[in-house]
Amino acid sequence: MMNSLQRIISAQISARVLGVVRLGIGLAAVIRAIIGWQYLDAVLNPQNIRMPNFECLPQFPYAYVDILGALWLVVSLLFLVGFYTRTAGVLLTIIIGFVIGIDYQLYASHLYLLAILCFLLALGNSGKAYSIDSWRCKSSGEVILLPLWPAQLMMIQVSIVYAFAGLSKLNPGFLSGMLIYPFLRQDGFFAFPEQLQTVVFLPIMAAAAVLT
Repeated sequence: MMNSLQRIISAQISARVLGVVRLGIGLAAVIRAIIGWQYLDAVLNPQNIRMPNFECLPQFPYAYVDILGALWLVVSLLFLVGFYTRTAGVLLTIIIGFVIGIDYQLYASHLYLLAILCFLLALGNSGKAYSIDSWRCKSSGEVILLPLWPAQLMMIQVSIVYAFAGLSKLNPGFLSGMLIYPFLRQDGFFAFPEQLQTVVFLPIMAAAAVLT
């Protein structure tokens, strides 16, 4: 068992792989920061009802929403381009965690997953390739190897998410296709063919959604 654990810890992966993953997650973080800024403004507006996660703590002032939103966006951009990548990744994790903790209405499962992935990428030193950090260190052309276990933790985390997403769909309501039907476009270029909106085909689509 100890030998297996040692092999897992000592296994390595190319920094370029983690660099590509960081670019994808970083882009998602930037897009989510822009959307999240709008959510912050809407949810924390004094005219709306708040649902704080922690009643014992003072409410986040609405006057600071733009500061928090701008900070979220800037740190996401730094993580994307790989400038002080580890610091940006940790800060991004803290900011997302803080946003989730402000109000129940700001929670989203994908936001929670994004925070975990950003932290693991920071832990895995993903700024060693395809980043400003690698350019500053003049290592952009070198083949650098990094520990594999942070990437393995990411794969395990994503696998758990997909597994539970599939299991949550194993119920009569979803498998019947009733939950899919309201989201099918009825007009326009991308309209779903009316001939396929049947009690026979919709369950097949639902089953395919579980498998994928």
